[in-house]
Amino acid sequence: MATVEQNACLREPYEQEYRIRRGDTGEIRHIFQQSDPVFGPDNTVIARRGFLQDITERRLAEDALKAREAELALAQHIARIGSWYRDVSSGQLTVSDEVCRIFGISPDEFDNTFGDYLNYVHEDDRAIVREQSEAIRDRDEIFEMEHRIVRADGVIRYVLDRNEPVINAFGEIIGRRGIIQDITDRRAAEDALRVSQRQLQVITDNVPAMISYIDTDLRYRSVNKTYEDFYQLPRETIIGMSIHDLLTADVASEATRPLQIALAGTPTNTDVTRTYPDGQTRDMSFSFIPDRQGDGKIGGVFLLGVDITERKAAENALRTSQSEMRTVLDNVAATIAYLDTDLRYRFVNQALATMLGLMAEDMPGMSLHDIASEQLFEQLRPWLERAMAGEQVAFDIERTYPVGGTRDMNFSFVPDLDAANTVHGIYILGTDITRRKTAEEKMRTSETRLRLITDNLPVFISYIDPNLRYRFVNQQYETAYGRSPEDIIGMRVKDVIGAERFSLAEPDLRRGLAGEHVKVEVPWPFHDNSQGQLLRTVVPDIGADGEVLGIFVLAQELEQRDGANEAADDQDG
Repeated sequence: MATVEQNACLREPYEQEYRIRRGDTGEIRHIFQQSDPVFGPDNTVIARRGFLQDITERRLAEDALKAREAELALAQHIARIGSWYRDVSSGQLTVSDEVCRIFGISPDEFDNTFGDYLNYVHEDDRAIVREQSEAIRDRDEIFEMEHRIVRADGVIRYVLDRNEPVINAFGEIIGRRGIIQDITDRRAAEDALRVSQRQLQVITDNVPAMISYIDTDLRYRSVNKTYEDFYQLPRETIIGMSIHDLLTADVASEATRPLQIALAGTPTNTDVTRTYPDGQTRDMSFSFIPDRQGDGKIGGVFLLGVDITERKAAENALRTSQSEMRTVLDNVAATIAYLDTDLRYRFVNQALATMLGLMAEDMPGMSLHDIASEQLFEQLRPWLERAMAGEQVAFDIERTYPVGGTRDMNFSFVPDLDAANTVHGIYILGTDITRRKTAEEKMRTSETRLRLITDNLPVFISYIDPNLRYRFVNQQYETAYGRSPEDIIGMRVKDVIGAERFSLAEPDLRRGLAGEHVKVEVPWPFHDNSQGQLLRTVVPDIGADGEVLGIFVLAQELEQRDGANEAADDQDG
């Protein structure tokens, strides 16, 4: 980039941004400079003219916007929520990177069409998704639906699609924008556990500004559209009016003093609460800026009025929210903390403080070294180092607390990253999984006992899911079909027992999946083409909500078949 001195020698106009350090405060400011050359009679540059503009606030706003965009991308990734926009006229569909991750593809594999989106929708849901999406496209209403997708790797996932219309200044719907959220885990857990899902919604209000110019006679010389809306008068009527003509007596009296201060050459600000002609009471912040002309005289005052009602309400809501959040975090069944880069606690919830035998208000500022034993700290060190390096990690560990004794814990360390990926600390979530571990151990013991029993019964025992795939078989299957139970699990029934036998068994299996208890004696063909008699019992596995989760199938040969060498070789699954 050329220096200011180098640009000063150019014969062409130029624009440049650079930084300065103020001489009075030492503060760094961002400056925008535009310059044009001034040519003499001999066409040589004799001078330059231009202007400088302090753009520090704009640069800060741009940096803040980039940070917000990065935070949004991170939030989408963590929450597994992607966003999209569909243009009505062109039909083009633009999706975020997170949508592609949900579909199991890279962004360059998506061709930005609704048709390509439908390619990832489950074939059984595709027609309704197409129909509903086309029906809602031109409607001014919010819409949401849940459906299945098939990822590029073949895995079926459930997603929530929620969208709303995008309307231009003429009231025309020009597109729809929405989110795609992977809700597979939520759908899978609904039967066993009701998960309260918190959704963080960031509301930004486009606060209108009232802009006017008032001359030394306290008459309006210009007003903007927001002024018209507030006072319900056309600007042509307002211009020329005195503040005493437009405002009520008490409001005009209140505004006179800051106007006089500004007309004396001193900028001033004031916050007021006002009731406007439409009956609404609003909190307003007014800035009175003197218009100092070239001769040094004040020609009038620029008046900027910003509606801060929503901001004040948001501040109150934030204080309430922070209080409510503290109450929630202090009552969740998990330990929550925040460690800074010096490994000092900046926040802990009541659950963690209680387990450590400490007061929550005493812990901020304490070091992890003050609380953890040397042995525990060494156990945690690798995970802490990875999190402080910017990696999100999760692990299980057995830990002994002063209160509560020895517990099996699952910890998640989430780095606190800014827009520049600088780590400022880590969020720590600890979940007590002692009961789960105990239950898992009991389940393993129970499954071992169950298999020991079922493997020694002269009956073929299996569990089949709604897709007619084996999820459990006993040892008799290996004897009959030459495949280990581990190999059979996940296979289709048809692929294990053969197409002919499956066609005979399928009606009874379907009856079981429909919720019917089936017990039948049927003739059965064996591999040696002999016939035998089979007792088949199908018992539906019905969940708490009445949905059939699968079927238990017991098959027992009743008669010795003619010509068979081994009665157990060819039994039904």
